[in-house]
Amino acid sequence: MTTILFVVLLLLLQHYSQAVPVPSSKLSSPLVSIDNGCLVTFEIVPEHMLAITLPNLKLTKTTAVQSLNECAFVCYSNFCSAAIFELGQPESRCHLQIGPSETCNRRGQRHYSFRNEPRAIISCIRCSPSKPVTVSHDAELPLT
Repeated sequence: MTTILFVVLLLLLQHYSQAVPVPSSKLSSPLVSIDNGCLVTFEIVPEHMLAITLPNLKLTKTTAVQSLNECAFVCYSNFCSAAIFELGQPESRCHLQIGPSETCNRRGQRHYSFRNEPRAIISCIRCSPSKPVTVSHDAELPLT
């Protein structure tokens, strides 16, 4: 199952001609266990911080994506430091900032899945061995 998912994600990434090329050996599925890879986790810049954060981003690449989660995966796979997800019809866009520095906020809220927002800034992208243990009030999946 994870191998099939990896191949599908790899084919999707190859489809994005504007994305930064990444060797397939560097790609990992966001749903693979630590034995085979990692889980891509990320932070979402809070809505009240968007106006402050947007002018500081230097976007270099844009690609089509299906979801905010896919944008986070594309960002991680392309070694980006931040991304802007824009919900659209018929397709959404993921704008990448390729750079050496990134910003992580003090909330410490790590997400591996997040609902699609009209516009969201993704930051602090990491490869984690497992699902995050903290869930923010704005996470898509509630605690059970």
